[in-house]
Amino acid sequence: MVKFERIVLDASKDGVEIAKRLLSKIANRKLRPWQVTKLAKLMLSGKWQEDASMEIVQTSKGFLKEGQNRLNAFITAAAVKPNLKIAFYLKTGVPDEQAYAVQANQASWNAGDVLDAQGMDGSIGKVVKLIKNRGCSTIVSPPTHEDILESAKEMGGLISEIRDHVKDIRKIKTAPVLAALVRGAMSTGKKEEVLRFCEILSEGQPKSPSEQWALRLYRVLSEERGPRNYAEVLRSYRKTETALHSFLGGTPCKADDKVIAARKEMFPLSGEPAGEACDRTRRFLIFVPARGSITSASNIEKALEKRVLQLNGIVSRKIPSGAKLALASLADKKVVAIGTVKSTRTGDSGIPELVLLNAEKIEPREIDGMKLVSLSCSQGKIPSMRDLTKQATKLTAADMALLTA
Repeated sequence: MVKFERIVLDASKDGVEIAKRLLSKIANRKLRPWQVTKLAKLMLSGKWQEDASMEIVQTSKGFLKEGQNRLNAFITAAAVKPNLKIAFYLKTGVPDEQAYAVQANQASWNAGDVLDAQGMDGSIGKVVKLIKNRGCSTIVSPPTHEDILESAKEMGGLISEIRDHVKDIRKIKTAPVLAALVRGAMSTGKKEEVLRFCEILSEGQPKSPSEQWALRLYRVLSEERGPRNYAEVLRSYRKTETALHSFLGGTPCKADDKVIAARKEMFPLSGEPAGEACDRTRRFLIFVPARGSITSASNIEKALEKRVLQLNGIVSRKIPSGAKLALASLADKKVVAIGTVKSTRTGDSGIPELVLLNAEKIEPREIDGMKLVSLSCSQGKIPSMRDLTKQATKLTAADMALLTA
């Protein structure tokens, strides 16, 4: 039976023991030490606020699913402040499936967190996600946490085996490289050949012209700075696919051959269309506010003329180079222009700006009711105009196609 109650823990022995008892059986992601420190400081400064929506969740089997950072923060703070008293909201007796569903719906959880919470190897989480995403670290429809969990159960053993055959070499033993290698083994069924590729990639010593592809990939990856953003992740993944595909196909590696990033998926898995590429183009719908006596439409026209658009900082940080934009007027809530982002910068006035590579006016059009509901669905209400100026809604390829038709 599920029970919900408010409990007050004090810094006495009893309060600390209750916290430790709740922490004795954990089925959660790894502890965040920085978060524990942050919460402990709030408790010590008196700035900690009760929130009934922030539950400490314990399953019917006694496993802690939510609240490990808060309880550890309390224990830390209690050791410093003997008269400390902190109130928590405790929910016990929650079925395991229900508790996991709550965890899986948290946007802040990454693939590794999902696996850690299920007692699996969280270190393979990013590799699993890249395999599911075909090399993209961010796409319009990323795999769900349930997809990650099922895939990890299916391919976790193969990922670990291939990872063990690649030495800990900087820029080489990375998630995109491992993801491409695992995909190659799964798609072709040539696991032993892929393991041989891993050995050459780690130790050199190719024995045939086709094995030179592994050595060529090593040199290419070593000269790059390493995958730090999603574009570089995709590039490492696709270059690995190119080299591995040539290696498995027995293609001799000539002196002037280069490892070029594949333009399509070289190793499709079951259920995927052959040659399908991951669309990493990101598309956004932006509501451009009016400024002073200038209307939204006039403001957009001015931006298109100068190829520079001033935006709220929150929006600007979301939008990468190469993104496609649909610019909408707040007055009539219709898209009146489309464009492509070249870069982001801070203007002379200190306001974040998007520099546009190209832009053009179009006939005013709507997209699915301007996606008003999706902008603030967490609140269950249509957002205010102020909210609209702070947010950018993701669009699909089909949405953008409607605007350019």
